[in-house]
Amino acid sequence: MLVVGGSNAMRKYWSSFIQDTCILVYVVDSADEKRLPESFSELHRVLGDERLSRVPIVIVANKQVKFAVSLLTVCFS
Repeated sequence: MLVVGGSNAMRKYWSSFIQDTCILVYVVDSADEKRLPESFSELHRVLGDERLSRVPIVIVANKQVKFAVSLLTVCFS
């Protein structure tokens, strides 16, 4: 398994790690609402690579507890 970070500096190297990929696990910081559109765009850019056309993809939204607490606060306040 190889973990590649999602910082702006690392994204330009993502395509170098796609060859021979067996599965792609894409982790999204669900608590960072301002950057969700950026994450969505980056995921679609990566998925445009033909080498991933038959690769299973798992999308993990981390920090759900923080999001759930925020949502409950808004709903019940």
